[in-house]
Amino acid sequence: MSIPTLSQVLETLFDVLEVLRYLWLHREVLHRDISSGNMLYVENSLDRSSPPKTVPLPQDLCFAKYLLGESNDPSKTSMLLVDFDLAEHLGPENGDKTRIGRTGTPIVIARAVERGAPVPPTLAQVPGIPQSCSLYATAHLDRVKEFSSLIEEKIIHPSSTPIDVKKSRDEFRHKLNHDAESVFWLLLYWAMVVQPENCRKEKIGAEPWSQLIGDHKTRNHLIRNIALPEPLPDNLIHSLFNPLEPLITDLAAVLVIDSHWLAATDP
Repeated sequence: MSIPTLSQVLETLFDVLEVLRYLWLHREVLHRDISSGNMLYVENSLDRSSPPKTVPLPQDLCFAKYLLGESNDPSKTSMLLVDFDLAEHLGPENGDKTRIGRTGTPIVIARAVERGAPVPPTLAQVPGIPQSCSLYATAHLDRVKEFSSLIEEKIIHPSSTPIDVKKSRDEFRHKLNHDAESVFWLLLYWAMVVQPENCRKEKIGAEPWSQLIGDHKTRNHLIRNIALPEPLPDNLIHSLFNPLEPLITDLAAVLVIDSHWLAATDP
């Protein structure tokens, strides 16, 4: 929460998503407790170009500073992810063992994790994926190809997802997309509470704030309100950060549909 600028906030959140993806894909590890206290911002960028020999730098790990042209080193970042006390290793040596109970921090815990089941489906307009910048497309050609079928926006109807709710609840477990949702809540929390220097202070609206600090039901209602194709609720963020609205709105629109339900709509 001490990050001084919006651009540095976005870089840090992008980098933590890169790390979460790497941990899941290459180390079979889920962090499961993303919070403002577990994501540290380091003023002097951390250079990961010379990691220990036992942990080689993955070829597909590429941080924001490189993609934005701020560094020639794809491994340079100002983000440090800590506190793996609640992390889960998904390796074969663990068999079918699963953790008992929920893990996460209030306000930023994924709604499905708090609920212990997928978020119920609702009518939603999911935005298409924007065209990748050239540096990102070059660094992550495989990713760009993987999501090429999702370029256009799509309308999701609850009736198109005939899923056994009881079975879904019984089979539910914490997944990578839930940690990613926690990153969204961190962005929204930062945008709602930050007060820019040398600017008139603006109060947060009572309704969105009470929804943010409420349970998964009220936060789900907040997500749906933000995802509507109209301006954000009054007094949600400081007016200086209005250019951030399209990003918050699009991310909320994606999160309206739990990935468990979205997967059921595609072959």
